[in-house]
Amino acid sequence: MIRIATGAEAELYKEDGVIIKDRVKKRYRIRELDEALRISRNAREFAIMKRCHESGIDTPRPIKLDIKGRIYMENIAGYPLSSKFSSKNMGKVADMLWRLHSLGIVHGDPTTANMLVSRGRVFLIDFGLSFYSKRAEDRASDLFLLKKALASKHPEQAKIAYKKFISRYKKNSGKEFKPILSHLRDMETRRRYYESY
Repeated sequence: MIRIATGAEAELYKEDGVIIKDRVKKRYRIRELDEALRISRNAREFAIMKRCHESGIDTPRPIKLDIKGRIYMENIAGYPLSSKFSSKNMGKVADMLWRLHSLGIVHGDPTTANMLVSRGRVFLIDFGLSFYSKRAEDRASDLFLLKKALASKHPEQAKIAYKKFISRYKKNSGKEFKPILSHLRDMETRRRYYESY
């Protein structure tokens, strides 16, 4: 196995064209508790990935979850949207995120670093913070995180990119958009308050 990436929560390896995700051990936790937590969280992530992939959302195909809780998944040959950002992809991002939300899944970290562009498609990756919810507030949190990521990582294109995204997301979500927008505006108001405090 060749390690290809290390993050705060997980390490990624590549072997025989397959990506393997292994959660990082937390030395400050009791070993048995840490192992149980890592396995259960990867099992949840694997199940969510499988649900998304089987529903036609562009995600890496989950292959298996091994006895140690490591996730084996398809290797998507592409590049992170964050590295060659173009606002023209935001319609695809909106379609993908709404489809995810309509399944009752919240991604938890929908940044352009967690999206891969491949063969003209945008793939959503890293479901480590994902969870099941149909609450408007939880859906709004995904939109809020995406907007923040666009502003910090792609400031020159952020406004037009988010405008394209929210226009398509609104069209997709129909009558469900109004309560989501209400929570989104509330989050933005709270953020402005704390930033000026």
